[in-house]
Amino acid sequence: MPAARCRAALLVLIVAFSVQLWSAHAQAACSAQQGQATLNEIFRGFGATQERFMEVRLLQSVPASVWNQWSVRVCVGGGPNCATVSLSAATLSANGFYLVFAKTLNSTYYDFGGMDMVLRDASGAAIDYVSIGNYSTQLSGLNCSTFPYPTTAGNVGNTFNVHRSPDGTGAWSFAPGNSYGSTEGETNDDDPPPGLDHIRLVHDGAGLTCASEAVHVKACADAACSALFAGPVEVSLGTAPPGGIWTPNPVTFSGETTVLLRFTDGGAVTLLAEATAPAATNPTQCENIGGGTPCEMVFAHVGVLLDGDGNDGIPKSDVPEQIAGKPSSVGYNAATQRVRVVRTDDETGACVAALQDTVLAAQFSYVVPDTAEGLSDNTLNILAASTATVTSAGAAESVDLEFGSDGSAPFSFQSMDAGRYALRVDMDIPVFDESDEPTGDVIQSHDTSNAFVVRPLAVYVEADGNPGAEDHDGPVFKRAGEPFGLAFRSLRWQPALDGSGDGRWDACVSPAPGLADPGVYARVPAWEINEPAPALVQPSGGVNPGLDYEAAVEFAAGASQATTTASFGEVGIIRFETSNGFLGAGVDVCSSNVGRFTPDHFDVTLDNTPAFAPACDGAFTYMSQWFEYHTAPEVHIAARNTDGQITRNYDGDWWRLPDLVPVYEHAGDPDPLPDDVVFTADGTHDAIDCSAGGCEGEVTVGFGGQFTYDRDGDPVNPVNGAVRVSFAVQDDDGIAYAGNPFGFTVDFEAGNDEQRWGRLEMQNAHGPELLPLVVPMYSTYFLDGAFRLNTDDNCTAISAGEIDLDIQLSGGTTSADVLNTPASAGHLNVSLSAPGAGNTGYVDVTPDLSVTTGADLPWLTFDWDGDGNPRGPEARATFGVFGGNERHIYIRELP
Repeated sequence: MPAARCRAALLVLIVAFSVQLWSAHAQAACSAQQGQATLNEIFRGFGATQERFMEVRLLQSVPASVWNQWSVRVCVGGGPNCATVSLSAATLSANGFYLVFAKTLNSTYYDFGGMDMVLRDASGAAIDYVSIGNYSTQLSGLNCSTFPYPTTAGNVGNTFNVHRSPDGTGAWSFAPGNSYGSTEGETNDDDPPPGLDHIRLVHDGAGLTCASEAVHVKACADAACSALFAGPVEVSLGTAPPGGIWTPNPVTFSGETTVLLRFTDGGAVTLLAEATAPAATNPTQCENIGGGTPCEMVFAHVGVLLDGDGNDGIPKSDVPEQIAGKPSSVGYNAATQRVRVVRTDDETGACVAALQDTVLAAQFSYVVPDTAEGLSDNTLNILAASTATVTSAGAAESVDLEFGSDGSAPFSFQSMDAGRYALRVDMDIPVFDESDEPTGDVIQSHDTSNAFVVRPLAVYVEADGNPGAEDHDGPVFKRAGEPFGLAFRSLRWQPALDGSGDGRWDACVSPAPGLADPGVYARVPAWEINEPAPALVQPSGGVNPGLDYEAAVEFAAGASQATTTASFGEVGIIRFETSNGFLGAGVDVCSSNVGRFTPDHFDVTLDNTPAFAPACDGAFTYMSQWFEYHTAPEVHIAARNTDGQITRNYDGDWWRLPDLVPVYEHAGDPDPLPDDVVFTADGTHDAIDCSAGGCEGEVTVGFGGQFTYDRDGDPVNPVNGAVRVSFAVQDDDGIAYAGNPFGFTVDFEAGNDEQRWGRLEMQNAHGPELLPLVVPMYSTYFLDGAFRLNTDDNCTAISAGEIDLDIQLSGGTTSADVLNTPASAGHLNVSLSAPGAGNTGYVDVTPDLSVTTGADLPWLTFDWDGDGNPRGPEARATFGVFGGNERHIYIRELP
């Protein structure tokens, strides 16, 4: 079908490079703008009238339209008392690097004794954070545990100024008193921010006289333009030869912007640009992504337009953000691309369709505008009237385009890998004579799209050997602090992974414990995603210290996987459900459950110096006499990670350490004990029960009870008592104290550790019935084959009621009294009252030492008659009998 010329209304083509921000990530845990700015200085002034301020340092070029939507939330006090300050009212410093704000904020919020601040983006996600005075009330609620630069200022004392040094990126510093002053809107150190190195113009080298062509303008801070100048720049634009119309001109911007150039005369022009305020250090540079002379753009009267979205009513628009592996015409950001062949109308100068209802071949290729941001061996599939596969940058493949009645030919494409790319189309446009017959001549023309981002669908994270536990009873993965491997895999889109069509992996939108690796990957250019922070899945409300990475996660150019080693220093289950920035686009980072993590070990310490109290007045203890603690042992048990920090999540359902089973053993001298002595323990301890929570990884166990060295045979010499207490500390997962069993020895207070084999003894007595009669009763202990008076005994107590009397008198009666109770130097002695004149006879005296009815002194009983039944001693007191004195001749009682 022959081509036909047509007339159309004037078209004004406005083409701008743009970055498509993924709104689905507005609530990302950490802001995609991390690293673009930091909290930099807080100055509280020297007095009530001194002006105070807070300051943000712009590390990259951030448009005012972006940062004026940021805010800073400041919290102080135990309430806490918080205020949110919008940066829309911030003052940008003259050098363009500093945002100064909060000058009228109440001085109570400048509390260096304890405050924290969060720099937040428009969605509320955290860009930066600082804690001053060990105050961190906001940190737990951020869902963002990693930041590029230091976040703690510690205790700053009486300083008036807290600031980063080096400026913008360094640790938080302070000087005592007012010795530092302030550096409002200026650097905190001797290194000023980088200046303007040069202006760079980026374009595709081709334009049409009927339309305006987009030119991207960058203010570069270094020769390679790897960083942008952050301050405002004014640039004047021109062409050689003159006649080019720039919109706007001059242009004022920060970092980078897009302007439009119209040149109606046609032909080649040289692009000119000069920074006027501030001046650039070096001359203007150009980057022609179409491959021609760097600063040259050729304007033609006939040519092609590559329309990135053929359905939006604009003849040439940007290709929107794409996903690796997804056809551009389906799902998220679906659009049909079009190639339009247009010419400049001879009368109106407008662009009109130059072809209709025909099929022509076109050469498709792709460009990598920045070699660091794309892959030169990416694969792009072009789908039009025919299909082609482009396998390397700059290598063109022929595709048939079918032009319809509107003079455009639809196509779509599919980028298999991720990066930033631009599409290029080259065509030989046939020339027709006045009769619309082809002359055989052609006009060579090309057009290049905007530089668009192709991002991975998501990043899947897999931990080596991870069993993916679902709760506290699930299988163990690693100990807290134990390193494990992590693999981060960039995923390629597939229809089944994005059923909702929102451009996100469905499994990331609704995270689940058993998330599986889809197994389809997209390669990426060199991409550092730093140290993604996991969420703590269980225990709910527990401590999440984040991961300790051995190295940041870095994808090598052309890789679809990055590996690193990390460790998690707590107990529980974690999961990745965050996002990361990829060339300005948001990418989900997600995983299955990772865990279960257990403590690494238990530390066990004896918190005091325990000691026994000798049972007999602090001097000694009888064998078979129970003794107790003077200072009861207290043992501290803590679950710790590999760095020795207590794992606070080891609590409640996650506490798996059972109660202790202590073993008590003789540890004195001699060891072993004689056969006739048996050590007996009736020990107690505080039961360990953390099932209801409240332990947070540690418990203190107190001990109690009573102990004795039991007599079990013939008398023996004293032994020196001491007790060894030991127990194993090991939980149900096999996590243990390294020195199991833990043990300690308890000695007696003041070294009075003797355990004596004792007995109570008595002697017969006689005397006149007219006087009280003392019956000797005393305690003894066995030493070197004989029982000896126990002069250390000042503890044995027997009451008169515990003395049994068998009274065999001719008349009258008597009663008993114990003269020393408790004993004095071993002596107790029983005094019997005088029965009266003529009441003679005897009384058998027996102390009741039994446990149930008597003095409860079983350790002073003895098997006096060898029948195997120990008992107390007996003595006979005889009244009316007097032994006499050989010096007396006669004695009688006077009436």
